[in-house]
Amino acid sequence: VGRQGLPPATVFLNARTTAGGHRGIVPDDRQGARDAVRALLAAGHRRIAFLDEDGHAPASALRHEGYVAALAEAGIEPDPRLHRRALP
Repeated sequence: VGRQGLPPATVFLNARTTAGGHRGIVPDDRQGARDAVRALLAAGHRRIAFLDEDGHAPASALRHEGYVAALAEAGIEPDPRLHRRALP
């Protein structure tokens, strides 16, 4: 058992420990959103909405950055009316 009471082979998914000592695997939220928007653009879509889970999570901000970047690459100005927040 490790320092945090966890087996040494523990791996955290979608999280990191602050104390270290364990591996953490987190997705690349920015690139994932960018790739998703690129796929939609490649399929011919031009009005693509961004559904935001709450606007406060770090992952949400990274996904929005990827969304905006992919639109910018395609020469599309993001439409603020297409940025929608989910209800709690």
